[in-house]
Amino acid sequence: VKLMLLYRSTGDLFSFSLLIATTIVANLCRDAVCLSQKYGIGKHIFEVSNKESAMSVFPHRKPPYLAVLTEPDATEETSAPILELMMRDHLVDIISIRVNQPNAIHLKETNHPANSSSPDGRHEYDNSKIVRQQIEALALRIGTFRKENNIPCCIVINDVANIDIALKCGDLIQGLHVKEKDMIHIATVRQKLMHGKYEANMSSESASAVKKIIPVLVGTSVHSIESAVNAAECGADYMFVGTCFLTESHPEKTNADDLEGPLLPGLVRKNLNDLGYSHIPCIAIGGINAENCNLPIEHGADGVACIRSLLKDPKPPTIAAFMNNKIQKAYTSRTEKS
Repeated sequence: VKLMLLYRSTGDLFSFSLLIATTIVANLCRDAVCLSQKYGIGKHIFEVSNKESAMSVFPHRKPPYLAVLTEPDATEETSAPILELMMRDHLVDIISIRVNQPNAIHLKETNHPANSSSPDGRHEYDNSKIVRQQIEALALRIGTFRKENNIPCCIVINDVANIDIALKCGDLIQGLHVKEKDMIHIATVRQKLMHGKYEANMSSESASAVKKIIPVLVGTSVHSIESAVNAAECGADYMFVGTCFLTESHPEKTNADDLEGPLLPGLVRKNLNDLGYSHIPCIAIGGINAENCNLPIEHGADGVACIRSLLKDPKPPTIAAFMNNKIQKAYTSRTEKS
């Protein structure tokens, strides 16, 4: 109405057309920002000039974060009940399904065709297929539990090689964790996952008439400041930074001199802040347990990631609650000092 009154009073068609075009562009930019803020897509969909304002990938809570990675031979039967207990009590922020070994019980129970013969003449099972079955079954189980109970926890599947499983799981999981050597593929992985989730949402009979944009989570692991900066430039949503302490996951690191140490996550955090990537959580990993979980946080980490110290404990929810309390105290003390 205001535009029409302006045109009638001035009769200047050129100025009127220019004003209309400017108004349309301004409205489009406003809508883009609104979508970005609403769905947490940030700079991955719309360019954000101020990286400090990008949305957190963990919108349900602020740091410190507690992440758990599954054991190498995890299965639905052995790992899902433990993970569901921690999810139920909101004790974990991110679960990374990292399986690369067939479970011994599955090898005994599966009548799988042999794919090769060992030197002594005994057949070997097609382990890769069994591992992929373990990943998919576990992801579907805990993903369904998360969705049905509306639990604010992010679930990712490990390794670019398993992106087809991630796509098959749809909105039951939130994304993929890529290996350090594959971080250059983060943008491609994100594009494929977003397209897959969008297609699934569009074809769903139960989906609402207005289809929403579904953000995805793509993280990676880093072992140096240089690698962390590269990961940030590649578009990583979060980083596991290590190795902090001695761990079975890295048997080649036999003493403290072989480790990156508990100071590295904090150093990475500082460098990313200086470069404008303060929105990317830096989560310490490697030998984290109830005794030392506070140390990386005290030195600047945004959270910690655990494997055996949680999953092998007789009472995982109890130890997870203890660790959450401990890292929260360390984080609060650190931030108050700063």
